[in-house]
Amino acid sequence: MLSVVTVFRRDLAAYFTSPVGYIYMIVFLIISVGLYMTTFFTFPIADMRAYFTNLPILLCVFIPAVTMRIWAEERKENTWEMLLTFPMRARELVLGKFLAAFVFYVLTIAATLTLPAMLMRLGDPDNGAIFGGYVGTLLLGAFFLSLGIFFSGFCKDQIVAFVVTLLVCFSIFLVGTEFVASYINGAVSGLGTFLSRAVGLLHHYGPFTRGVLEAGEVLYFVGWAVLFLML
Repeated sequence: MLSVVTVFRRDLAAYFTSPVGYIYMIVFLIISVGLYMTTFFTFPIADMRAYFTNLPILLCVFIPAVTMRIWAEERKENTWEMLLTFPMRARELVLGKFLAAFVFYVLTIAATLTLPAMLMRLGDPDNGAIFGGYVGTLLLGAFFLSLGIFFSGFCKDQIVAFVVTLLVCFSIFLVGTEFVASYINGAVSGLGTFLSRAVGLLHHYGPFTRGVLEAGEVLYFVGWAVLFLML
């Protein structure tokens, strides 16, 4: 456990010892909150469902930017071999790096809590839907983070890791859309629907935005995250 904490503290500090981590957070907040506030001033409704609905697309870009350096930078700076010589297991290295990235992600999402605070001040929002949306957002982030860490381990260049993770995240997002599912069904009957339910994230993320917490949907995100971390 001490090894996990050591790696966790090292990698978490790396996000804040340079301006890169702050830039990631600021850009994400400006885009996500800005898009929501634009629609809010047009249609002032105390509801965050529109915010959570747009998040998967933004996370397809934000998460790869966070994870691209996790292993690729170790290779670039020739610290990969040094890490492997430390008296710790590979799973402790992976878990420590994942927890550091996840805490950074949680801090970024926590900065958006001003939105529900504003809605509670101005109106009477559905707190259950807001809570469910944040739970779904954290689970989705854990899934994408595990994907990014997995693909970063194959790359020596951060840009390559970013592009590959970006493409995979977008592919998982698109498979869950009705348009792509219908197109695949047209080629192979039933295949698009199967992929949408088994792999596509929108089918599993949607209930959270409505405030519905189902064990099956939680297991979907946790299961995929654990699988890619093990890989």
